[in-house]
Amino acid sequence: MDMAKVGGWVYVANTHLTLQGIPQFEKTLDDIKAMKPHPNFRIIISTNPHPNYPISLLQRCNKITFELPHGIGNNMALLFDDLSKEAAAESNANTINKYEKADNKASAFSKMVYSLAMFHSMLLERRKYKGYGWTKEYDFNNSDFKICLDILRTYSKKFITPQEFPWKAIQELICINYGSRFTNNKDSELLQTYAEHFFNPNLILDKNYNLSSSPDFPYPLLDDSLFEKFKNTTSSENTSSNRSDFYMRMCFYKEEAQKLRQEQPEVFGLHFNAEISSQIQDNLELLDSIRILNHDLVASAESKSTDEIVLNKIKFAREKLPKPLESDKKKFEMIIPDDANNAGEKGKSYNPINILLYQEAVKYNNLLDLINNDLINFEKALLGHITLTPQIQTAIHSISEDKIPVEWLCYYLSTKSFIHFIEDLNKRFEFFRMWIGNGLYTPTYYLGYFTNPNSFITAIKQRFSLINKVAFNNITLQFKVCSDNEDKAMKNTNGYVIQGIEIEGGYWDKKNMGIREEMVQELTNELPNIIITPTASEDRLPNFGANALLGDAVVEVTRNFPLYYIPIRGDYLGRNSYVMDITLNIVREKDKEGVEKSKEEILSYWIKKGTCLLLSKSD
Repeated sequence: MDMAKVGGWVYVANTHLTLQGIPQFEKTLDDIKAMKPHPNFRIIISTNPHPNYPISLLQRCNKITFELPHGIGNNMALLFDDLSKEAAAESNANTINKYEKADNKASAFSKMVYSLAMFHSMLLERRKYKGYGWTKEYDFNNSDFKICLDILRTYSKKFITPQEFPWKAIQELICINYGSRFTNNKDSELLQTYAEHFFNPNLILDKNYNLSSSPDFPYPLLDDSLFEKFKNTTSSENTSSNRSDFYMRMCFYKEEAQKLRQEQPEVFGLHFNAEISSQIQDNLELLDSIRILNHDLVASAESKSTDEIVLNKIKFAREKLPKPLESDKKKFEMIIPDDANNAGEKGKSYNPINILLYQEAVKYNNLLDLINNDLINFEKALLGHITLTPQIQTAIHSISEDKIPVEWLCYYLSTKSFIHFIEDLNKRFEFFRMWIGNGLYTPTYYLGYFTNPNSFITAIKQRFSLINKVAFNNITLQFKVCSDNEDKAMKNTNGYVIQGIEIEGGYWDKKNMGIREEMVQELTNELPNIIITPTASEDRLPNFGANALLGDAVVEVTRNFPLYYIPIRGDYLGRNSYVMDITLNIVREKDKEGVEKSKEEILSYWIKKGTCLLLSKSD
């Protein structure tokens, strides 16, 4: 109130964090308006986008939005512009800029600044590739850049030559600063890989060092001779001669950054398919936004009403719903031959897989009851037989947009459309019904059909522990991709044959028994059956197929590829889709010049590529 009387300015920051106080804040605004404040009085409010932010407050404000520029070059230019303005202000005040160097290390430090700017910009721009980029959209900001810039300045003061620089410490400190917000180990691994590429002795020693992952899109460190030419030209045109050397370099870097062309996925170490996939998701999000703005677009070409469309979908779903699974507990307590020695006193089997199967049958039957009851209520509500509650209205709206009601996803996650969800549900029931009908035996397991795949992994470890008298914590898993036909693979008695896994960002080379780069427009490729074999830690064998010469390529590099339940790699509806890591061989290929890549280069390539395994796909 006092500022309103004298014409001061008030800044209210981060109002999205205190939504419960917004009504009282609006009341205060009304009181200020009623008292006729000073003409120069202003209130500045800041907030992040939030779905529950009061529209009434937004409508009474003049809104200004800030969005980072698109492209690595534009982001770098913005950073250099800020640094040059800071240096210019200090030069005008006759103070020494904290980044300015009076010795021969000025060039080395400036190159580290250039590398850091590109590193920061690349982390920001990688977000546009959705799951290929990061598992979630991390909010990197200029504070991260400034803190890391101070780290580089501190170390550059203490050490004279690039060989003396503690590059490993610099890498770790930068990763700690940027990675403090990470919630996924694969994101941390990717950040570490980038840090090792951008901050190493070659950054200073190699004049031709390329900061880009692709030779076709070079982002080189700029040669000192180019800077001297720029400096001489600028000095002759600029009447101000007291500009620092650091200021001149930042202006030079800014000008060069603005010349950088639009980057391609290869710059980030990604395949062209990453851009195709992200554009598909962007288009789907755009269509969803259009549906929200104009719900009438859901209607069909025959001008049917939305209610009629939903009723037809409900009718289809009710007709296609499967029959319940057998869930008599005694059925699952029977002794199977290979577990006969582990029977309890009352003849009950200790086989954890049987227990898991029973739990899955109960869960799916409960889900079936939920879906059936909801569909009946949805139909009654649309026909006017019962009250249309907000919960029912939200579910009906989801069905009209061909989406799955959120309540149904409490049992397992899915990104499929409504119709395909019902079809997929039938396949799941068919698999478990066959498993139960075959005397609790199945030759292969669809890991993606379990409501929680980790429970199956736990069950096979428990079974191995009971049979072999091995501590559960000492059990590890071996993974082998089947090279023979499916019938032969099914005869394997030492492990569990898993099928239904897709590769996103690669394809399986059956000839060389390893993963290699996929073809353009092949967004996913099927992985052959995998045999998972539990082993005691001390008996763990080398990875299957490693160090073997197969065909015309050598397979000797392995990597733990993350396995996700759905195509969304981060959190979805409050649950994480990550299941586990699966160790696969990588085909060792040569680069474009015919030079064989080192193991470190191959691993770095596949880490940046963002390849993963999926248990289910979207439509």
